[in-house]
Amino acid sequence: MRGGMLVLLLGALLLAVPAANAADGYTVANGATTTINEHGYCRKVTNNIVSGLGIFVPTKYSDEWFNNAVSFVSSTPAGVSLASCIDAVSLRFNSADTIYLDRTPSTGGDRRTWTFSVWVKRSSLGSNQHLFDSLSSASNVTFLRFAADDSLLLHQENSTVRNNYTAAVFRDMSAWYHIVLMMDTTQATDSDRLKIWVNGVLQAFASPNWPSLNENTLMNHTVEHRIGRGIETGSLRFDGYMANIHFVDGLNLSATDFGQFDPTTLQWVPKTYSGAYGTNGFHINFQNAANLGADSSGNGNNWTVNGVTTTAGPNYDPMRDYMTSFTSEGWGNTATLNPLHNAGTTLGTASDGNLYWSANGGGGEGYIAGTMAVKSGKWYFEYTRDSGSTHTSVGVTDVGASQQNSAGLNPYDAGIGGAWYTNSSGASDGYNANGVGGTSSGLSIGDGDVLAFAFDAATGNFWLGEASGGSVTWGNSGDPATNANPTGTITTVPNAYIPYVANWSASSGRNTRAIMNFGQQPFVGAVPAGFAALHTHNLSTPAIVTPTAYFKTVTYTGTGSAQSITGLDFQPDLVWIKSRSAATDHALYDSARGVQQDLATNSTSSESTQAQGVTAFNSNGFTIGSLGKLNTSSADYVAWAWKKGTTPGFNVVTYTGNNGNGQPVAHGLGKAPAMFILKARNSGQNWKVWHSALTPESNECTLSSNSGCGTSTAIWNNTAPDSTNIYVGKNGWAGQAQVNGNGTNYIVYAWAEVPGFSSFGSYTGNGSNDGPFINTGFRPAFVLLKQSSSSGNSWQLVDMNRPAYNPIDTRLSPDVTNAENSGVIMDLLSNGFKLRTTNNAHNANGSTYIYAAFAEAPFKYANAR
Repeated sequence: MRGGMLVLLLGALLLAVPAANAADGYTVANGATTTINEHGYCRKVTNNIVSGLGIFVPTKYSDEWFNNAVSFVSSTPAGVSLASCIDAVSLRFNSADTIYLDRTPSTGGDRRTWTFSVWVKRSSLGSNQHLFDSLSSASNVTFLRFAADDSLLLHQENSTVRNNYTAAVFRDMSAWYHIVLMMDTTQATDSDRLKIWVNGVLQAFASPNWPSLNENTLMNHTVEHRIGRGIETGSLRFDGYMANIHFVDGLNLSATDFGQFDPTTLQWVPKTYSGAYGTNGFHINFQNAANLGADSSGNGNNWTVNGVTTTAGPNYDPMRDYMTSFTSEGWGNTATLNPLHNAGTTLGTASDGNLYWSANGGGGEGYIAGTMAVKSGKWYFEYTRDSGSTHTSVGVTDVGASQQNSAGLNPYDAGIGGAWYTNSSGASDGYNANGVGGTSSGLSIGDGDVLAFAFDAATGNFWLGEASGGSVTWGNSGDPATNANPTGTITTVPNAYIPYVANWSASSGRNTRAIMNFGQQPFVGAVPAGFAALHTHNLSTPAIVTPTAYFKTVTYTGTGSAQSITGLDFQPDLVWIKSRSAATDHALYDSARGVQQDLATNSTSSESTQAQGVTAFNSNGFTIGSLGKLNTSSADYVAWAWKKGTTPGFNVVTYTGNNGNGQPVAHGLGKAPAMFILKARNSGQNWKVWHSALTPESNECTLSSNSGCGTSTAIWNNTAPDSTNIYVGKNGWAGQAQVNGNGTNYIVYAWAEVPGFSSFGSYTGNGSNDGPFINTGFRPAFVLLKQSSSSGNSWQLVDMNRPAYNPIDTRLSPDVTNAENSGVIMDLLSNGFKLRTTNNAHNANGSTYIYAAFAEAPFKYANAR
């Protein structure tokens, strides 16, 4: 029967039914469990039908087995349960638990040529953490580790010490890195003897110290090898998750043997390795919790696992967390707590794969947010109360909630979102919604008990319950599955919801001990129907899967004569160009004004016609003439390009001023803009900026100046833009010519926010190199920011190409002609950006900053950077 489900109950007639072969189906006796893996979909089927009958499960066609609304998997009979065939896909390494794998080969392999591949998700930074290690003596060792500066280090020591550090640092703890290390000392060219790729990109070394020709390493020697912990110094332990480890003995391979760029998302994803492994080669996939060190390569090179907990509960170390989606399981990159998104590391410490947070009152009111923010969908997670936890709040808040270390600013005190809380014993449990607290949750969550938290991002409703034994008792007779009796309704989250944990008292002795589970471990309770765990697999498909179809940065070198700049995936409607190596004007060209029409953001000058400027907008880029500020021979340039449309939320609009009050200008976005930039074309006026994070009716920023943002009831006629128009000018206002001079022509660049593609917001600086983290919901390709609360600091513009790795240490300023300035500014990460400077232009303590960011990849698909 194709397209439907056929389940035969087998009782006394069991002998009369012919035995089915695997292609047709499987018989499952009553009380038995059978593993069925057909059409690439695997489930353990347990038959506990009350009548005591056996069942026949048809699997000849995928529609019968799982690929249909009435298939067996979708419509499992009462009394029959399904379980995943895979226990886990990764292993959590927690340094405090001394988790590591070890093996000593009985036979030596090729010590000159080998390849190591591993996927990792980091949980802590700033310390030496070994990934792969082999040692004979203190002066005879080979290892790969994250160094204390968060670069990757390959240390090879035989007769000579050779350290090779990557130029890039790796400080992303929200997504996965793929690391491939190739060693082949038989190569004649020294730079071919050692290579490291991260996410498919070949890494540069800060100061290369290449292995000598035919040098022997310690890998494949008959000495101890370890994964996740140093041998010579056992404290050098990895903190994080590992998955899909390959070691190939005797072959010089590359990243493309183990991964590939997905043709749709353009992100690096795993692929099946199909080659030989050699004598000591192995593949560890961590999919069998009973034998986590098993070698699945066929070689039988199994590893001993040390320090791992496989007993069900919060310490369970096999994890359902990995870069790629396990579609049949509903797994993917899974949310954790994010140590980069907190109110100060002195106020709390994350550990255990960032699923445990410990904070002590007395130093301030700390909190930590999760890695995944959502604007839609229904979600479920669990919190286990550890002993010693008193003044704790667990819930969801706005993704833009303050990260300042000040009383009253953590989400619980600020009244942003909804949460469960306790202030002493479990008997005083309550909940807080939108700042209104003191209400009983109907629960009693004591030490070791598990709180279930379900929320609906569309309605703001949330439910609190106690999870136990595979079910949840919801407080106040609530039921998330039917939307009945929510604990509370959140009305204070204007942007996106993000989970958090807070220690909401600054008094000494008032502490938080929180254990979180976002779905990487088996839940204690049952996920309500229609709700999901916080895996990237469960995030909705973004409107723009491939952001480079609408925004992209390109760099090029000038030739002094006409040339076409390619590399875009679209015909641009706005191109913004700046010399990186010389002090020149910025140059903006757009499709509304036409080619050769030049404006400069650093100048108030009118539009000029430049015959040798941008002369054509092409299907994959643009053409430039010999204009010096665009194309001086041997000079370096960067260009940022946008494509307009309602999908990317961008439009280029022209209008003529009438000197009236609040002239409406249709922006064509289909919804209210998040930011727009405006300039008079035929009059020497400032560039004006409106930004949604500031007072909507009257905020006024100036792109052509380093002045702070102010307010004016006249500039927009004290009217916020709406889904149709922006409103410009007020008759009699002294600055009227800037936005609505009679007969003056204007250009407007307007953007609406598109989740997963663009983000416009604000943050408050903290004056620390451990600066604020801004969760944009994507890996940024471009960030423009301005200190809005003070004057004197220029606008700042960074992108993913300058440089192509973290830290981002070069910037340009739209309001000045300067060439690139250097100095560490920020890290661009899989889900946002993190300030890494005390510079007042980016992160002065207490100052407010506005930003605009555009994506390289939505977080649903993003690799760690």
